[in-house]
Amino acid sequence: MSGKRFFAILSTALTLAAFLFIGKLLWQYGDGVITALWARGHLALFLGGGVIYSITGFLLAVSWYRLLRLFGNPGISIRESFGIYARSQMAKYIPGNIFQFAARHVSGRSHGIGHGPLIGSTMYEIAGIAWAAAVLGMTGFLLYRLEQPYLSLPLAALVCAGLFLFPAIFDNIANRVDLLKPMAIPRRKGSSILAQITPIYLLYILFFLVNGGVFIMVANSASNSPLVSNCGLLLSVYSVSWLAGFLTPGAPGGIGVRETVMVLLLAPSITPPTALFAAIFFRLINIAGDILLFLISLFTSRQSR
Repeated sequence: MSGKRFFAILSTALTLAAFLFIGKLLWQYGDGVITALWARGHLALFLGGGVIYSITGFLLAVSWYRLLRLFGNPGISIRESFGIYARSQMAKYIPGNIFQFAARHVSGRSHGIGHGPLIGSTMYEIAGIAWAAAVLGMTGFLLYRLEQPYLSLPLAALVCAGLFLFPAIFDNIANRVDLLKPMAIPRRKGSSILAQITPIYLLYILFFLVNGGVFIMVANSASNSPLVSNCGLLLSVYSVSWLAGFLTPGAPGGIGVRETVMVLLLAPSITPPTALFAAIFFRLINIAGDILLFLISLFTSRQSR
């Protein structure tokens, strides 16, 4: 069996495993949430939110393609890179919270992309997404005194600075350490890599702003009173909770962790039942968006043949 064939089969197996796990999650949520979708007139918000989330998936796919180009010509088109990214996203629902990166790596290898660019782009992507979430999360500390024992403004500021400078620091180290030289990172000045990485990182900011807007609509629809004055707080809570789920090892897609952080941070402003419903409802919107993005990638890949 050729290497490309092996990686293609492995990528498919990871995607199928993700679908099985998503089915299990939907079963666990039970009929109660589905009934609430109809009873509260949330079906339109569910469908619209899923479409919006899938559209923002294009932002992440384009960002990944541009990160690959930082390491040279990836040898694939942007349509192919979108297909790889969109299909691999389904694997994040497998317990472990790392299989989306594994699925993307094996699928990228099946398209002839080298290990170095795949590893490097993944590292820069993780740093960029975490940076964007941390930046927006800081608004909660600055504007709403969103203090928690495990969260503080100085820590958030340090994290933001470190994540933003990470590509420049890593570029410099990678060209000096023999173990990292096989990644073939081009020699660039720190200012040059930051200039190239900033537009990509701003796309991550846009991703959080758009999806944060969807979460604000979900929270408002779940609450008996308008929460317009708390839009900044809701955006911050979404960003911080997303980051907590993203960085927690073992949590598939951050499930459980993100919802718990949402409820805890929203407790002073929203009743726990309302916060819990908003968190679960928003999770279902995200799952629907990921499925739609996957289906779109299948259609576009078939059209390209």
